[in-house]
Amino acid sequence: MNALQQAEEMGVHPRWAAIARLRYLKPLIAKAENALAKMTDLIEAGKGAEDINRVYLAYVSQANIDNLQAKLRRYQFEAQQLQDFLDGKKIKEKREFSPEELHMAKNTPIASLLGQTPKGPSKMVKCPFHEDKTASASVKTNRLHCFSGCRPKNGDKSWSPITLLMERDGMSFVDAVKLLLGGQP
Repeated sequence: MNALQQAEEMGVHPRWAAIARLRYLKPLIAKAENALAKMTDLIEAGKGAEDINRVYLAYVSQANIDNLQAKLRRYQFEAQQLQDFLDGKKIKEKREFSPEELHMAKNTPIASLLGQTPKGPSKMVKCPFHEDKTASASVKTNRLHCFSGCRPKNGDKSWSPITLLMERDGMSFVDAVKLLLGGQP
């Protein structure tokens, strides 16, 4: 959690930081909820109106409502996590990745994760999931395909860089993506 981590880095007790952050968030949540209610009422009042200014105002307000709802959800999520921390509940880390970050993680060269150089026109490597005397897996389109010991009855088994780390190293999805992006899991 961001506020608690920052507090710890600055030498502030996490409980004090959580209380202070909650004091800051509660009025923001109340203000956002009130503004949301007023905007919704304004849009309802503008429906069916012939006055172009009211229609325009209602249209602009809908975009503002969407932004305000997203902000309110973030505030409420953080406030709930802080309250859970104060109540002694375990905090789950919420980590969302942008589409660009996921694209970068998925496109990490899988051969670099294997520590092997693919050989031959079929780009063969030894499968990391079972004992191989000779290469039984292929690296194509940045996926590892096993044609031997991992092959299920319904087809070949394959992994992306993310699923390779998840299965081989027992990582969670979030930790695997963090590692592929160059961070610490």
